[in-house]
Amino acid sequence: MTDIKSMTIDELKKLMTTLGDKPFRAKQIYSWLHEHLVTSYDEMTNLSKSLREKLKEYPVTALKMVKVQTSRIDGTQKYLFRLSDGNVIESVLMRYKHGNSVCISSQAGCRMGCKFCASTLGGLDRNLTPSEMLSQILEYTDSRTGEKKCLVMRDLVFINWRTGEPAKNSSYDTHLYKLCDEAGIKRFCMHALRHTYATRAIERGVQPKVLQQLLGHASIKTTMDRYVHVTDESLAKAVQQFEAATPTVEKRV
Repeated sequence: MTDIKSMTIDELKKLMTTLGDKPFRAKQIYSWLHEHLVTSYDEMTNLSKSLREKLKEYPVTALKMVKVQTSRIDGTQKYLFRLSDGNVIESVLMRYKHGNSVCISSQAGCRMGCKFCASTLGGLDRNLTPSEMLSQILEYTDSRTGEKKCLVMRDLVFINWRTGEPAKNSSYDTHLYKLCDEAGIKRFCMHALRHTYATRAIERGVQPKVLQQLLGHASIKTTMDRYVHVTDESLAKAVQQFEAATPTVEKRV
């Protein structure tokens, strides 16, 4: 049976109709689940007792914390959660000056085979439901951090929409190569776009140290020597600037 926390408002409206109740109840339930973060129907006090009893046939996702580890270096916290079917997943809370970042699991297990990751040891078991992924974020937003703020989805990792696994760089490069061939231009990989961004940023006046932070480089040397390139356009512009600044000397007879 579908976890009610994975349902959209439209799906909740259809469920209300099926249960013989009014569609407007869908927004109330959605608010209880995603704004008030309740895990029990008994807490939904603006719903009738009869409706709450009917809804108990639809489980609400609730993660059980098994273990937490906190880094002594920067306070990063790694949590181990147990799902309703017994599987365990990991997620990580990282705190930065610009805000908090949460790395969540999208699967129970993984088939990628990364040696540094414990999630891949037993292989892939299943993809997580939307509510199981969302619950990881809500755990940190509320009970773990004490911060009740609007969630801003950014810095999202590219996911293979067929499998739910992290997408391989080669997959995007393959599609990009096809586009290059169709356009009749020389092939380039996705990573080359970082070089383009760095070069254009410097040309537009972005400070090197700022660019270093944006690219996430430990050394400014990596930013300026490997990623920033001198283009024909910038060379021509430099010559024009020099000529414009040099006074014209008239030849006298």
